[in-house]
Amino acid sequence: MIQKWTKTLSSLFLLSSFVFCTEKKDNNDALLAGLLLSLANQVKVNSATDLVNESAEDYNENNWGLITGSTLNRFVSDWQANKPSHITGNLIILQTDVANRVAADSHLAYVKSDASKGVYVYELNDYRTGFRFNQTRDSGLFSNSVAYQANGEFVDDWLNTFGINPTRDLIVFAVGTGNGTTVAADPGTATATAAGGVQDITRGVYWLRYWGVDIKHLAILNGNLRSNFAQTYTAQTSSSKSTLPGKGNFSVKSIRVDNTIITSGLEDIYEIAKNNLEAQIPGLTTKQFLIDARPTAQFGASASRSAGVNGNITQYITTSWDSAGAPVVWTATGDRNIAETTGKTYVPFERICCLKYSRVSIDIL
Repeated sequence: MIQKWTKTLSSLFLLSSFVFCTEKKDNNDALLAGLLLSLANQVKVNSATDLVNESAEDYNENNWGLITGSTLNRFVSDWQANKPSHITGNLIILQTDVANRVAADSHLAYVKSDASKGVYVYELNDYRTGFRFNQTRDSGLFSNSVAYQANGEFVDDWLNTFGINPTRDLIVFAVGTGNGTTVAADPGTATATAAGGVQDITRGVYWLRYWGVDIKHLAILNGNLRSNFAQTYTAQTSSSKSTLPGKGNFSVKSIRVDNTIITSGLEDIYEIAKNNLEAQIPGLTTKQFLIDARPTAQFGASASRSAGVNGNITQYITTSWDSAGAPVVWTATGDRNIAETTGKTYVPFERICCLKYSRVSIDIL
């Protein structure tokens, strides 16, 4: 597939040649210099294939992407000697919560930081309690949308709060113990407790990738810190974390990369479904899969549904087509308003897996 930046490159060269041949030399020089400056500032638009990152068969060999506790220990023990060759900056470790949240834990809460060696450790809530890379938007039609990936202003502020330069530093996301609550036993025996933290850090990588950060500057710890690091590498743990630095001034504008292909618009999903999973969509391969990751408990018939609105399994939200009216919550009796006396349950969009159907224009950059 010919990418947008290649087309732009060709157009600029053609335009510069035309100007050079038809204008006076002094004007030519100024125009050509402007065109070359514009060319240098072009945004590279990646396809989905460009964003593929293949893990090593042995996770211990990964220096980015999914890394193991032993790799993190190697980094923390001597970052200057063991940092990957493409990393010129710091090691920034971001924990969802502490690593000793199981009752009666005796080991320490944080990975050990050492500013003198470029190792910094923070909690995600050090930026803003509860912020997990999403925000509501005003689309012009809905002023308070379902939250999806936060905009460029947020990502700049987030990076600068932690003093991160994602073109130089390695950012490691790690679940501490679980989902921020003290539990009686290891979250390995309480999967739901740990799942929220895992969702948080994978969303963080997704968010930064969306805004152009190279995967080679991002990592996720395989497993949680409590089980896979703090109990094994005790010398590399601490009871304290780093203090937030002074606000930086990095902007994702400087990355000049467009990875927004990882979020598909509703129109793309429609084309994929309409064309039997073989739609011709720029940036995607010619064959696609659609995966609805919602569990049956969220939308199935009342006999199989175990989740609903505000925890009430007799109420759930669905889309509708057979009558007009304002959105309402329906009960377990079904989707159809037989009496046609009240509104139906309309929602602005459905969600498939983790993709939110509202593409962010590049002009937000």
